Amino acid sequence: MTTKLERRRPTSEELAHYNPEKGAKSIRAAEAAEKFYAKAKDSDRLYEAIEAKLTLQAEFVAWWDTHGPGANHGAPKGNRNAKKQS
Repeated sequence: MTTKLERRRPTSEELAHYNPEKGAKSIRAAEAAEKFYAKAKDSDRLYEAIEAKLTLQAEFVAWWDTHGPGANHGAPKGNRNAKKQS
């Protein structure tokens, strides 16, 4: 029996309590499952493993951008490749 993963955005409160070490461990476990099911040629479980990995990665990125180290970095100021007007 397979279960369908729900796509959802984590809430701000969930992101504030996100554990990046645990998240990284979960991502590694999903990657291991992906490799195992690919080798076993079990397409249903492979799909689930890939979906889980992508969901976990999206949660990490959301945490990084809002509460993690990436939250303090804004967009670069100005375009260094833009031509100067004289």
